[in-house]
Amino acid sequence: MIFYHKIGTILLESRINSKAIWIANYSKGNILGHNFSKFVKQRSPSDIKLKYFYRTTDVISLPILKEEEIRSFAGLNIKPHHGLSSPVARLPEILSKLRYLKRLGLDHLVEFHNYSASIYNFEKSELFLYRVRTLIQEKPQLYFSPIALSCFFPGFRSLLLHGAGVVNGKKAIIFLAPNGGGKTTAAKLMRNHTILSDDHVILKVKRGSAEVFGSPWGRYTNAKRHGILSGIFLLEKANTFSVENITKTEMIEYLWKEHHLYYWKCPLRLRIAAFHLINDFVRSAPVYRLKFSKDYIDWEYMSRLTA
Repeated sequence: MIFYHKIGTILLESRINSKAIWIANYSKGNILGHNFSKFVKQRSPSDIKLKYFYRTTDVISLPILKEEEIRSFAGLNIKPHHGLSSPVARLPEILSKLRYLKRLGLDHLVEFHNYSASIYNFEKSELFLYRVRTLIQEKPQLYFSPIALSCFFPGFRSLLLHGAGVVNGKKAIIFLAPNGGGKTTAAKLMRNHTILSDDHVILKVKRGSAEVFGSPWGRYTNAKRHGILSGIFLLEKANTFSVENITKTEMIEYLWKEHHLYYWKCPLRLRIAAFHLINDFVRSAPVYRLKFSKDYIDWEYMSRLTA
């Protein structure tokens, strides 16, 4: 069963080979605790295609890998280095994928955990997720964080950004803050604006400009609207409302530190691309520090500032 998720200009293609309960939840859009139903569009055209594959199975009866089998995969980028001792490594599908990566020398990363594995094929923008049933957990939870897909975006001149986005007409602005920093509150206080997402937005970076799209990751999301970036605001909780200019360098430093975990596992070429894209989109719009209380933002002033 294949599902296609349209996120702005980005199409996620999912192949689900799990039991009916998870497929049923998936088809209703109630997947991963996020709002994927708003982003589903069958076989939609797109200039960005990320694929993830989810497989659940039982490995209790499979034999442990022999030493010669483990040695045959020397040279692959496997984390941790003893990952092939994981029960998940016994899966024939995973062994086949590892032989494929070894044979073709594709840019990749393989991560093993006790009851799961992730195989990143960076050249084809594919992520394979494997979960196994245990005696304690009969129904493996279908879950991945936005960080799991973030490495693929720079290859399409795009970024998955930890921030809230709102749009009014064709103009979009972004609010940046760590978890609990007020992104949802700020987005909700912007009257006459539509919330694209209150937690993660997708940026399509062009020469001299950037388009802002929503994403399924957030409590409030919108799949239909998008806008040209017209302002970037670094949030700070305060007793009164104020907006002050900050330097582009300060904003770039914040973004790179805040998104360190998004790109640490990427190949060097994609980390470099991500850094350049952050520089490009920050330089495409004014940057500010926004101080505000939990119940007031002068949204009319903000609208004039970013018009």
